[in-house]
Amino acid sequence: MKPFSLVVAACAALIVSTEATQAADESASPALATEELQELFPGNYEAEVAGYDMLITGSSNGTLKGQAFSRKDDGRWWVTEGTLCVAWSNWTDGEPMCGVITRQGDWYHSQNEKGEGMRFRRIQELASTSFKLGRGKSSEDNR
Repeated sequence: MKPFSLVVAACAALIVSTEATQAADESASPALATEELQELFPGNYEAEVAGYDMLITGSSNGTLKGQAFSRKDDGRWWVTEGTLCVAWSNWTDGEPMCGVITRQGDWYHSQNEKGEGMRFRRIQELASTSFKLGRGKSSEDNR
């Protein structure tokens, strides 16, 4: 796998990590139910992973399009047993990544077993966001 692909694959893995966990405190949001996960698509999302930005578009037919660092990939999404799964053609070499998704305000969150997390939120249109690809944090960093 190319070095760039490793970074993007890591981003994709964090989006829906294999063994996602929730925060142990009482304020932790409950995991989204299967029906709620299916309602995420169609939709456009901006995502923040390890300080980097991505754009993701998901269609109701299960297809994904992603962009990070001016590079693009196609993939697919599906829901199984209350988890969201994604597989990117290049970024994950077609291997599925599945995990539990929670919601806090406008942001959806996923966290893996190492405590590494990411967040994503719906945007109206890809051109309507102030989101800057490949330039670190988004301009609206109000976590």
